[in-house]
Parts: sequence; structure tokens; C-alpha cells
Amino acid sequence: MSKKGFNPPVRGRDLLIDGLLNAGYLESAKGLVRKMTKGGFVPDVGTFNCLAEALWKSDEIDFCVDLFHDVCGLGFCPDMDTYKVMITMTSKIGKVDEAFRILHRSVEDGLRPFPVYMLQS
Repeated sequence: MSKKGFNPPVRGRDLLIDGLLNAGYLESAKGLVRKMTKGGFVPDVGTFNCLAEALWKSDEIDFCVDLFHDVCGLGFCPDMDTYKVMITMTSKIGKVDEAFRILHRSVEDGLRPFPVYMLQS
């Protein structure tokens, strides 16, 4: 895209990623997100949450956790839904230490987990 002089705005990139996910092109969406994050692109929370759900369904949790930490380092601001997905997916595959790290990060970000949501994880 950018090699040909086309560099869409953030919302355009989010729409492109969402479109790839909706069409079932997870690998293409992953590659695009990886390339964009290397260039400093930070997806919006809705796009990240959609991508996280798709990665979870495809058992690509390690990629999702790495991406989560990468985009947080770029200034991504997770919401409660992001944390819920990340904590649930990591705890369900036995990565309890990672789930607690993410939980502690959510508290540091000023979010308060709901007891019911924690019981579901």
C-alpha cells in the first residue's frame, strides 16, 4: 500500500483489517497488522478486539498476546472488553501468570474488574 504512495488514515486501516477478518482472511489481517505496528500504527480498540476474538478462535493466542504487548507499547488504550478477552483466553489455555499480568495492567490503567467477569475466566 504505502510503497505505491497510498497511505490510508488510521480509520481506513482499521476498516481494511476489519474487512479482511470479516472475509475470513485472518493470515492477511495478521500480516497487515504486523507490518503496520512495525510502522507505528496503533489499531483502535474495536479493531484490536475483533482481531483478538478471531485469533482466539483460531488458537493463535501467543500471537495475540505478543500483539497486545506490542500495541500497548505504542500507546494503545485497552478497554474492559479488551482486558476481558485477553484475561479469559490466556487463563483458559493455562497461562495463568500471563492472565494475572494482564489483570494487574488493567488495574494500573484504572479499570476495576467485575467479580462476575473474573469468575467466568
